Amino acid sequence: MEKHFKVFTLALVMQFKKELHQKVEGFDILLSGEQPYFKETGLLKDSIIRLGFLAVLPSNQILGKIGAVPSEIIKLALERLSYKGNAA
Repeated sequence: MEKHFKVFTLALVMQFKKELHQKVEGFDILLSGEQPYFKETGLLKDSIIRLGFLAVLPSNQILGKIGAVPSEIIKLALERLSYKGNAA
C-alpha cells in the first residue's frame, strides 16, 4: 500500500513583548533600538523575544509580515533553546 504525505512549509512564530520586565535573563532575547538591525524588525519600541512562547504554524496560516530578525538572532534563539545538559 502506497502512502502519500502532504508537504507543508512551516513558520516559527515568536512572541514579542514590550514589557521588558518580563525578560527571563539568559534565555529571552532583547531587541533594542540601539541595535543596527532594529528598524528591520518592524518593532516600534525595545522588545523581548519570549523564547518560552513559541509556535510552529503552516506558513499558509500566516497572513503577513511586519518585519524580520537577522540570522544571528535566529541562531542565538536556537542555541538558547538547545538542551546542553547531561541525559539522566
